[in-house]
Amino acid sequence: MSAPEKPRSEAPYDHRYHAGNVGDVLKHTVLVAALRGLAALPRPVHVLDTHAAGGRYRLKPTGEWTAGIGRLDAGLPEDAPPAVRDYTAAVAWPRRPDHGGGYPGSPSLIRKALRPGDHLTCVELMEEPRRELEALFKDDDQVTVRGGDGLSALVEAATVRAPAGLFGLVDPAYAGKNEWGEVADALTACWMARPDVRLMLWYPIKSASRPNALKAQLREAGVPATAIELCSIPLHLDTKRRKALNGSGVILVQPPPGVLPRVAAALPTLGERLAAKGAYTSSVEAWGGAE
Repeated sequence: MSAPEKPRSEAPYDHRYHAGNVGDVLKHTVLVAALRGLAALPRPVHVLDTHAAGGRYRLKPTGEWTAGIGRLDAGLPEDAPPAVRDYTAAVAWPRRPDHGGGYPGSPSLIRKALRPGDHLTCVELMEEPRRELEALFKDDDQVTVRGGDGLSALVEAATVRAPAGLFGLVDPAYAGKNEWGEVADALTACWMARPDVRLMLWYPIKSASRPNALKAQLREAGVPATAIELCSIPLHLDTKRRKALNGSGVILVQPPPGVLPRVAAALPTLGERLAAKGAYTSSVEAWGGAE
């Protein structure tokens, strides 16, 4: 089984307009926790970011970030869980309400967590963000920036014997319905080719249908995984059927030890801070023997 080899058209999606939003908060909270867990393992790791986008973003005075990281910038409770504090420390770039500021992309967060002997491969199809990454990591021996199809690159990496462990971050734009099936196929192919692979897949939640189909496809393929979801606007309260983001989810395949309880403990604090209508929903769902 292999990931699709067909060429991809460059989607009009541009993460600059969404950086720091509610989806990034969950995604990067989980990513920082996973990176912390990987750093505690004795084995070197190869991190492959399939849809790397930009390494850093300039935030405008107003935008989606104000309902995301902006709400955490306003303050956290003294008893905030460690995963939340680790995340806010990792993204603690200068930001101010009505002024904007900066926010790191996933490649920057990953690079900061690399140990000597670890390596990061950033795959980015779009030319402009790829050039930004090339400039950001110029002369950095621990980072490779390349173009092409990120899902195919991940499956290829899983089929190559290597002494380092493999951690794949999959964060596509979901520009078309087919992409949901393609990411499930890629995760399945990786897990079948390399049983010790560790994977993290982010997905948006605007309705329950596509996320549920994604999880069902992985279940049917026999991939043991855990899905973590957080909606700052619960679907049952979204009577206008809007196109904006209600929330997002992350699927983890064989995360490092300790990551799942740390992230689960963070969900109430994140939900309370991000809730847009005074309520939020969160869930942790495991299948196939995953813990």
